[in-house]
Amino acid sequence: MDTGPMIEERKEYTTRPHHTSPGCRRAGSVCSTAELYCRGDSTALRLSPSSALAFAVPALLYAIQNNLNYFALQHIDAQTYQLWGCSKLVFAGLFLRILLSRQLSARKWVGLGILAAGMALTTLRPGRAATSHEASSTVRGIALVLCTSSLSGLSSVFNEWLIKFADPKAPLMFKNFLLYGFGALMCAAGWRPSAPLGDPLLFGILVVVQALCGLCVSLVLKYCDSLVKGFSTSGGVLLATFLSCLLFGFELRTPFVAGFAIVVLAFYVYFVTPPATGAA
Repeated sequence: MDTGPMIEERKEYTTRPHHTSPGCRRAGSVCSTAELYCRGDSTALRLSPSSALAFAVPALLYAIQNNLNYFALQHIDAQTYQLWGCSKLVFAGLFLRILLSRQLSARKWVGLGILAAGMALTTLRPGRAATSHEASSTVRGIALVLCTSSLSGLSSVFNEWLIKFADPKAPLMFKNFLLYGFGALMCAAGWRPSAPLGDPLLFGILVVVQALCGLCVSLVLKYCDSLVKGFSTSGGVLLATFLSCLLFGFELRTPFVAGFAIVVLAFYVYFVTPPATGAA
């Protein structure tokens, strides 16, 4: 079956990264590559410069995305940002079709749409009418969020391609090392020595947790795909909210409960295949 021009088989060792995230996650993941060197696995290190530079592409995309998020939040509030940010699932499906020639059934497209609608509904809150200036600023913010969502979908699918097709023999941890190395270089451009770190202990815990999350995402992209990653992220957000209710007294609102029910329906529509009918 023809899978498109991007998934040609390669004989030389190339590389493939996993999902990137903010700089603290990159720092933790880079440290985890020590095992590769301790084993003396030098086979994976025979990489051409062009192959290694492939890891810079998703790192650059995520660096641009994170900066655009900053500017978007200057124009819109957090709930509007979350609402329109759900569009990244649709963009991921489109880029899977374009870059990896992966066709989704109509049922799966419906599941993606239901998931985006459900996640959007959980962010709704009552608010006042906006002035004309505020409306103009909101339009600019939404346009920036749509840009970041498209970059998120593109970088996620590009990571998946690198993981699955850009040399299956290269160790995943070494690919993480290259990806996070380029990511750290991207973040270093905006580093300020005077920036406060806050509580060093909490900062260290954040680094470790985010590094583990990044490694888990790379495994999801290796054995599943970008859309499964989107579903798992959505489920994690909802689970974290319920834990906040139990631990911190977060109040559940009607839109959130309704959105949660819609997300559950989306999981069923996307992952459960109905039994064939009319069998003899």
